[in-house]
Amino acid sequence: TPLAAALWRAIKERTVVEIRGLRMDDNFTHQLDITVEPIDEPNPLAGMVMVVFREIAAPIAQKNSRRRKDLGAADPAIAAELTRCQEELKALRETMRASDEERQVAIEELQSTNEELQSANEELTTSKEESQSMNEELQTINAELQSKVDDLALAQSDMQNLLNSTDIATLFLDNELNVRRFTEQIKRLINLRDADIGRPLSDLTT
Repeated sequence: TPLAAALWRAIKERTVVEIRGLRMDDNFTHQLDITVEPIDEPNPLAGMVMVVFREIAAPIAQKNSRRRKDLGAADPAIAAELTRCQEELKALRETMRASDEERQVAIEELQSTNEELQSANEELTTSKEESQSMNEELQTINAELQSKVDDLALAQSDMQNLLNSTDIATLFLDNELNVRRFTEQIKRLINLRDADIGRPLSDLTT
């Protein structure tokens, strides 16, 4: 049949095939324009064929008994082919609808994943900013502590210089009688070294 031939050509050559004025009865009162188009996209439908039927006005029937007889014999085959094509078209539409629903679900899942990634990125950015702020605070505290250590060392140095300038032999002990500080002059009386700081007085010899 013309429709079968059109289907075969469209599938084999992957091209659009059109049938003009296909008569559907022996009185020539019903005619169809049929377009057969292979489908390449979307992927789930690739390889399928779409058949479009358009009813058109038919010319006045010719009173030719032999021609009517031939067409009448062809009608059942054409009708059966038309029914089959309509069923295929219906199945194709259902497949396209299901594919569209699956695509919509996939899009929604991608959107949800993207929102989650965006949220995670915002949290990471916030955490990074907080970490950076904390690091800056620690650097500030460390600088302040270092400044205090430097001030204390300077004060101790000034005190040591002051004690040495008095030319008085002086020994400083804590509550446990451990050596904490001494002047240079005390070394003439007691055998002291810088390494003796922290040692008990009883360990020292005069």
